[in-house]
Amino acid sequence: MFPNLKASLAPLVLRLGLASIFLYHGYLKLAYQGGAGWSPDLSESVQLIICWSELIGGLALAFGVLTRVAAVGFTVIMLGAIVTVTGARDFVYMQFFARGVKGYLFQQVGYEYNFVIIVNCLALIILGSGQWSVDHYLVSRFRRKKPARTTEMKDTKTSEPMLATGQVGAGTESASSR
Repeated sequence: MFPNLKASLAPLVLRLGLASIFLYHGYLKLAYQGGAGWSPDLSESVQLIICWSELIGGLALAFGVLTRVAAVGFTVIMLGAIVTVTGARDFVYMQFFARGVKGYLFQQVGYEYNFVIIVNCLALIILGSGQWSVDHYLVSRFRRKKPARTTEMKDTKTSEPMLATGQVGAGTESASSR
């Protein structure tokens, strides 16, 4: 039934994992001052673009619609996060853990989280959306071979089948009857 189950499950697991992350983060940004107040380092328009990109891209990944495009977009967002926020810190930023701070504050992490998201997006760019996706359904539907239309030529005088060369009855005789 599923000849290549591992290969078809890998993109699905990646898509659903990334979709849950980006839908959640996009929703949090939207819920906080309408998506335009969560970062003092970015303009309101950039914050709104990121917020809505995370929500719409998360939905696209969940259903497997334009998966590679969404993964490229998320890669760009994560690279932007590294450049503007987490890149100045170490890969794993441990300064605040040594002081006994409870919890995990996103303002005080390294860029390891962004790196993992980028790696997952690159895997989706390479693998595509997988068998269980809207992309796969649409592509397979449009790639189905339509039955070839055959037109049979007949001699108007004898109603015998003809070849394209115009020979009456050609191809209907066996080699032994010649």
